Amino acid sequence: MNDGMVPPAAIGLAAGLLTTVAAVALSATGLLPQWVTTPLLLLAGGLAAGLAAPVRPTIGALLGAAVGLFAGVLQAVVAVLWTPVPGQFVTPLPLLPILALLGVVFFVPVYAVAGAVGAVLRPRLHGSREPAGPAPSRPPELRQWIGIAAGALVIAVPLGLAVVVAPRAGLLFSDGNTLNALFLVSGLAGGFAAGILSSGGARAGFGSGLLAGVFGLAAIALGMILISSGSAGFAAGLWPIAVMILSFWVLPFAVMGGALGGSFGKSSGPSQASPEREL
Repeated sequence: MNDGMVPPAAIGLAAGLLTTVAAVALSATGLLPQWVTTPLLLLAGGLAAGLAAPVRPTIGALLGAAVGLFAGVLQAVVAVLWTPVPGQFVTPLPLLPILALLGVVFFVPVYAVAGAVGAVLRPRLHGSREPAGPAPSRPPELRQWIGIAAGALVIAVPLGLAVVVAPRAGLLFSDGNTLNALFLVSGLAGGFAAGILSSGGARAGFGSGLLAGVFGLAAIALGMILISSGSAGFAAGLWPIAVMILSFWVLPFAVMGGALGGSFGKSSGPSQASPEREL
């Protein structure tokens, strides 16, 4: 199917985007029952991105995250503009940015996981028709995922304590510069931890740092959601703004740290050419 003219990652991205559009359309029009459309919305786009082309699970996760970004925005647009009564908005138009942010926070990590799962399942579904990757590539892939998990923890634990646990206990940072420095250091350290275990160099570390940041922020957002209905902590309407501020500070430095860690970790193992061909 791929003749070398189109990168495999582009095929996966296109498949994920088209599947997401179809899933959102089916959900909005009500042609299928909700118990069918809900799993489609949650899984179909990310799985399609990972299943459509022969990419590694980390690349599948990145493709899924990209499709999840699109899915969150598309869902918000449909929620505001789609209505059975012409000229009457179901959701007020000014809420579109908030709804888009909520969708992105939810869909990006879920689709990233689904994309990785799709990439893992593809060679098993194709069986012998698709040659498997070289055996030595599996340990570096496992190391990369361990690095992503470690980086996500490095990001989520200190920031979760600072912006979720501490406010609930009545402890607040009076110095905004200290809090901003914590955002910066956590993102940089988490990205570096993820990237240094990526044997594909700075490029693989870039992706590892990004995924570590996405999953770390998703864990913090989940904590905010869980306590948003309580009497202490974040009010229900404030946590999306908090996540947006965290993303602004954390994600760029997680990516930077991942690329830096990947360049350091390159010498620890053989360089892999497969990520270059996939992208």
